[in-house]
Amino acid sequence: MKAETESIDIARFGRDHGARFRILTGNWGAEYPYFREDGAHGLIPAPNFVPEQAAIHHATDPRTPNFARAIKLYARIFPLMQFIRERPGVEEQLLLGKHMLAQRLNLASCLGRLPGPQIVDASLLSHAERLASAVWPRDTVTG
Repeated sequence: MKAETESIDIARFGRDHGARFRILTGNWGAEYPYFREDGAHGLIPAPNFVPEQAAIHHATDPRTPNFARAIKLYARIFPLMQFIRERPGVEEQLLLGKHMLAQRLNLASCLGRLPGPQIVDASLLSHAERLASAVWPRDTVTG
């Protein structure tokens, strides 16, 4: 079951059907630690945050939970995640997200996706890069 809904709905579904279904969440992983606490089994990760989201997943394993660690990791990625997610258009979200992922992986920028916006506003890009520096400092981008 792929859930794109509120954690309260996931909790209800998990209580009622969790033994019969594997519950996976998406939505960039927003609220993921809470989804796990409410019965989700996993996440379809956002490419920009795979290492952090995998660490959150392990920290919320019901057999060895470390929810404090999960929340600390989540708090580190959430500002950038939310900044990308709150762009008004999907094309702008994709364009900004792809640019930030390329930057994280030390790849050439991928601005210029068609159809859709060809350029991300310079002030948006600058703010996203400041948020990204808190998630993945330049000396640990690919590490």
